Amino acid sequence: MKQFEHVLAEEFPVMYRDFGLDAAARAALDRYADELTQWMSGVAPWHAQTRRYREEDLKRHRAAGGTGGGRSAPGSAPPRLGVTARGRARWARVALGAPPGSMDKSAPCVQLR
Repeated sequence: MKQFEHVLAEEFPVMYRDFGLDAAARAALDRYADELTQWMSGVAPWHAQTRRYREEDLKRHRAAGGTGGGRSAPGSAPPRLGVTARGRARWARVALGAPPGSMDKSAPCVQLR
């Protein structure tokens, strides 16, 4: 937050001058910066209170063997279900009003890929 406040106080005026921004452009950027300030003042307490960001929970997950990389670690992708084109067509017909289990070719169908 302090770095953001520094940017607003010290670097915005330099940017305004360097780019020759008129009063309307400056006002628009000031409004946007004010909205960001308000958002950060609300989200900071949330981050401080949620368990997701507590040090003891982060350490517990690391100790359990987590990679810290989310689902991007090799071998962590969910298995493919192998839905066939016929199965996709059946689901499309059901979604468009055909009775479940119906293979009525006259029912509306969309092609899903």
